[in-house]
Amino acid sequence: MANPQDGASYIFQLLSQLFLEQRTAKFQEAFHRFGGKTNKWLNPNKKRMGGKKLTVDVETQLLANARVNNDFLADIVGSGTYGTAQYFPTIDKTAASNDLHRISTSLIISQIDLDRAKGNPQERVNLVMKLRRDSRKDIQERLAFERWADSNSTMGVISGVSKDTTGYFDSSLAVTNDSVIRAQLSTPIAYFHDGQVIEAFTAGGTQHASALTLTVKDVNASDNSIAISSSADISAIVAGDELFLSGERGHSYISMGDWFDNSGTTLYGVDRSASGNRWMNTTHTRNGKSNQPMQLSFFDDAAVTLGNISDDDSRGYVMMTSPEILKDFVELVDQAAIIELPAGRDNNFFAKYGYRGAFYRHPTFGEVALQSDQFSTRNIIRLIRPSDWEAYYGTQAGFEWLPGTISDIWSRIPATTNDGTTMFYSAAGYLAGFDICTAPRKQLQINGIAQD
Repeated sequence: MANPQDGASYIFQLLSQLFLEQRTAKFQEAFHRFGGKTNKWLNPNKKRMGGKKLTVDVETQLLANARVNNDFLADIVGSGTYGTAQYFPTIDKTAASNDLHRISTSLIISQIDLDRAKGNPQERVNLVMKLRRDSRKDIQERLAFERWADSNSTMGVISGVSKDTTGYFDSSLAVTNDSVIRAQLSTPIAYFHDGQVIEAFTAGGTQHASALTLTVKDVNASDNSIAISSSADISAIVAGDELFLSGERGHSYISMGDWFDNSGTTLYGVDRSASGNRWMNTTHTRNGKSNQPMQLSFFDDAAVTLGNISDDDSRGYVMMTSPEILKDFVELVDQAAIIELPAGRDNNFFAKYGYRGAFYRHPTFGEVALQSDQFSTRNIIRLIRPSDWEAYYGTQAGFEWLPGTISDIWSRIPATTNDGTTMFYSAAGYLAGFDICTAPRKQLQINGIAQD
């Protein structure tokens, strides 16, 4: 008859063998994070918000009282007036009045994890530092996603659903039943990683399987699909449904996605659909057009439109789009118009943003930096001026860890069954802020571009 010590002895032997094995110096990363390109261009000017409210003054009407007159001695025209407006990004305890939105994360580590590395202090440091680094990367990737996302933080839109029979994941999953589906997406695949816990909603906002955990089990970048598994039937999920990280639907970080949404939304208290508030809207071309293959005339029309808004010669624009659309664009243009920056050139056009890519020289638009971004909204091109964007944070300068109770960031987790503690430690950190655009009309989006 087995006794309780048998299991403990087996576990001890197994752990002993693990520590005797030769291990690689570090984890190999099967999946990689995205978002660095987005945050590079959209985060050039970091500022702290000093109080509860930030007042942004805008000149909405130019002084325009210069007049011509053939009579040299005639009265000079009276003084003109400026048009001004204001908007007020606000910090408030209530979600409805608050513009300082938070992205947060947390860590947990057990005492046994620390004990195993007790004989090697460097290993203990490496373990803790890896957790901290990965949390910061997670925050930055989420910030980049939010800079493209809509106000609901929609991660995916399903274009088709099938039973998953690929056998890519755990054989314990019954791929022949309705608890595992493969969802084809019409949105960027780079948003998804294996193991993410997600939620599915109808386009009308009704949640599917609200009591169930939906988990991403496979990400296939070659056909833009993911496998979703659950503990029960999820066959009700169909094309047109939307995917979100668990608990995120309806929560967002105010950034580029909100500024480029010209559908009449209110931003920082300004009703952008109201007459006279065009100054708060970005510029769009090909509105309402069906998706068509990339044509140079799309870019030419955008250049003419922006030229009618400003004749600033030092524009400094970046063309941000998906890799597929950028590939089509480069194949269309005369290669003599593409400027490749030499490797190692430090003093270049966008040096302060760390840019080492290529430029397109347009006859009327000037030099435009070309940047593909896996997080880019599909079927569009955005032409942005990084110098027109500012990132505001609360009292902190970007991401910060919350103070711990037993060390700089770590706290012992309290027990739930009594007034004691557990053998686990936790840490948490957050980033809270918003982005503003100081010249919305000079930012342009080309809509209706087909991509494979």
